[in-house]
Amino acid sequence: MICKSVTAAGGVLDMDDFRSHRSTFDEPIKTDYKGHVVWEIPPSGQGITALMALNILESYDLKSKCFSPRT
Repeated sequence: MICKSVTAAGGVLDMDDFRSHRSTFDEPIKTDYKGHVVWEIPPSGQGITALMALNILESYDLKSKCFSPRT
């Protein structure tokens, strides 16, 4: 079904592509943010940027800046 849809849309994906594909598992990276462990994919994705941003934000009192979540 996927291959037929791709072909119908002008693509070139076929069953040989699926047969030859090999997935890999990369160890995730993590940080602690205000008592929570946050996991992300390792570089070269954007996960490292998100974790770095959380590490920077952790030193700010966001509640006093009116950024507290609504309940």
